[in-house]
Amino acid sequence: KIDEFGTLHHLQLLEDKPDFQIMTVVFGEPISRIDRSVFADVDTWGVCSLQGWVNSYESVRFVAIDDHTAIITGEYNMEQVKVWLEKYTSIKSLKTS
Repeated sequence: KIDEFGTLHHLQLLEDKPDFQIMTVVFGEPISRIDRSVFADVDTWGVCSLQGWVNSYESVRFVAIDDHTAIITGEYNMEQVKVWLEKYTSIKSLKTS
């Protein structure tokens, strides 16, 4: 591309990549059971559900798609969420993209 001032000479087109990550988690037990066991003490976690805990991270969102499976998306903080899930929940499979 050329413009009359030559300013487009420095234009660089960046690759069109999504700026968020996707994590698909299949839990070893129903999400409702995780809510009742891990989050029984609301004072400890500040929330009463797995969805509430994940959503409390800036830019991270949790969507349950069935009893055992959730899609978690986020721009950053995903590694911290993954580490916490592996520590406090039973995970059957976890895939990131």
